[in-house]
Amino acid sequence: MSIPPIPHIPDELQKGVRIVVETKYGSLKGGRTTNGAAVFLEVPYALPPVRFEDPKPLPPDFVYEDKDYIYETKHCVQPSNDGQGAGTAPVDRKGYGEPSEDPLFVNIVCPSTFKFGGKLPVNVYIHGGFLQFCSPHHLISQAQYVAESRNEIFVNIGYRISVLGFLACDEPKIDGNFGFKDQWLALQWVSENISSFGGDPNNVKLSGMSAGGHSVHQILHHASRLPAGQQSPFRSAHLQSNGIMANPKTPSELRPAFQSLCRALNLDPNAPDILETLRDPAKVPIGAMMKVIETDAVGVEYGTYRGCIDGNWMATTPDPMTWQRSGDLAHFQQVGFPIFRYEIRWTPEQLRPKGLVTHGTDRCIWSLRTPSLNYPQTKKAIEWLDTFDKEIAAVEQQGKPMHELNEVLTLKEDQSILWTEDKRWDVLMNIAKILPGES
Repeated sequence: MSIPPIPHIPDELQKGVRIVVETKYGSLKGGRTTNGAAVFLEVPYALPPVRFEDPKPLPPDFVYEDKDYIYETKHCVQPSNDGQGAGTAPVDRKGYGEPSEDPLFVNIVCPSTFKFGGKLPVNVYIHGGFLQFCSPHHLISQAQYVAESRNEIFVNIGYRISVLGFLACDEPKIDGNFGFKDQWLALQWVSENISSFGGDPNNVKLSGMSAGGHSVHQILHHASRLPAGQQSPFRSAHLQSNGIMANPKTPSELRPAFQSLCRALNLDPNAPDILETLRDPAKVPIGAMMKVIETDAVGVEYGTYRGCIDGNWMATTPDPMTWQRSGDLAHFQQVGFPIFRYEIRWTPEQLRPKGLVTHGTDRCIWSLRTPSLNYPQTKKAIEWLDTFDKEIAAVEQQGKPMHELNEVLTLKEDQSILWTEDKRWDVLMNIAKILPGES
């Protein structure tokens, strides 16, 4: 079976009818895809960001622009040396449009029957890309098929990545974690506004693949340390790989990366006005910043940017791994908080021409990407999603794990679905014990 070309959502929306929802920030005009799903693209959840500063929420008097929210016009500016994207057209990973320093928007997909004030489940998805690449417009993030089939609302978050999202330093003080803070603000926006799209703000699941899964884990840490009385904007979390296994670095440990960036830009990292200079697009065009990263002028070891323990977003006392082992990471400081593990050993053969089930090839199952699947594969994907949801509901009802941690719900090579023993459990747990912070 060959893989047919998959249209980007805007290609469908420009042909369809328009629909309007009313939000506290005014009207939003979206469109419908071929299968009837309602879509609103690039809806701002924050003000345009300032370089290397925390995101700012929309003010109460903010009014959405009167336009059609049916286009992919932008994605976060990012380096071009995306090795993960080999074999995939850049437009299919980033979407249409131009690089921008303002990717603070959400893409919202609702089933055709959505209505204001409804109580549909909400799935908020954070895209992957090593925290350096990609966008919520990635074809594997398109949710019109799964939203319509599952009768759920799907929200894809745009956030700052690479140097814009994660540059950090102690001197001068750059807190970092801007991309994670963007994601958190987007979640708060969803909690406050999703009812306008027929979603239930009390039934929000947060999910993410790869770097998105890592982001979910970061957000879990942040949510677990909220002040008393402040509620988390999501109910459950789904990590699709790449959790936190060791304490992130501190801003002081990341100072060499900051200094290397400055020197590659022919700037003095110790200049008293260095932050003012870096924040000024006229003095440091964003293209120049990307060029020194993608050409390794900053140094191979400094070309990627990640989260840090800043004492604000990620608390330092106790450190994240100590906090995680204590059980305080879980709801109400509950040791034995319900955890549900799964493993996917089969994905559609036409999506893995070399025969291996590799990282990310299961996205077509989670997003029910029917243009990439034949009929039996579509049925199997639906069966997996049904089983997955049923098991999650059982865990939530019982309030405790239903299986041992070394047991995983498995989509096997023969496409059967059953609980199996994780044969790698003991080995991997022993490896985890030697990591810093896990001993």
